[in-house]
Amino acid sequence: MKRTISGSLLVALVLVLIVTPLALSGRPAHAQNGDVCYAVADNGGVPGSEDTLVTLNKVTGVTTLIGYTGTINIEAIAFELGAETLFAADAEQLGTLDLATAAFTARPEVFGTGSGALGEIEFDDVDGLTVDPATDILYGTHRQNNPQKDVLFQINSATGGHVPDAFGPGVDYVVVEGD
Repeated sequence: MKRTISGSLLVALVLVLIVTPLALSGRPAHAQNGDVCYAVADNGGVPGSEDTLVTLNKVTGVTTLIGYTGTINIEAIAFELGAETLFAADAEQLGTLDLATAAFTARPEVFGTGSGALGEIEFDDVDGLTVDPATDILYGTHRQNNPQKDVLFQINSATGGHVPDAFGPGVDYVVVEGD
């Protein structure tokens, strides 16, 4: 069975990757390498409908299917600056995507549970990833539904777990203010 990517879904993903501002640096957040922008079509978490990694040539506009990731919940990707490592967040798990095959390789730990202003939160719905260009620190954002707020936390890129006390003693995350 041939799988296709919805054109509107792909355009929306690419726009999110290109337009979303980085909370800490004010630079655009996207996963790109030279003239190529990478995007993952999150196919809604539907079992049997794998996430798909594609490239978009920023000069020509040509989209190319790389392959299927073997996951169903990737909602965020980010490049490690100055490297060829494409990080991906599959719900509660950090991993990397192979740029040739799209295969997801999980890090050994899940993001875990952190403490902060909203109490204990399990980081199991990571919707944003970025690498701070000044510090090379990997950050993730988790969508907290009650109250509906996003929280920002640091990620150990080697293990995949959150960094305890990243924002001070007993403060593993900060609440993202605004709309």
